[in-house]
Amino acid sequence: MYRYVDVLDILNRHEDFDSSAFLDDRCEVSWDLYTDLYELWVEEMPYGTAKGRDGDPYEWVCNRLFQELGDLV
Repeated sequence: MYRYVDVLDILNRHEDFDSSAFLDDRCEVSWDLYTDLYELWVEEMPYGTAKGRDGDPYEWVCNRLFQELGDLV
């Protein structure tokens, strides 16, 4: 449950982010929001993805955010 608090705290700091538009695939994650979420989840991310070798860390963060927001709805 503590992760939801962390995610919500981060989203609240980024007032320009519209979670319902994101869930409807009508907006993207800004660089500042991505950076905050990356720092939150980097330890859970596969190493190669975190380093950009085996996957795209931006895509991983966006997929994880989509999952987290879906769990909150």
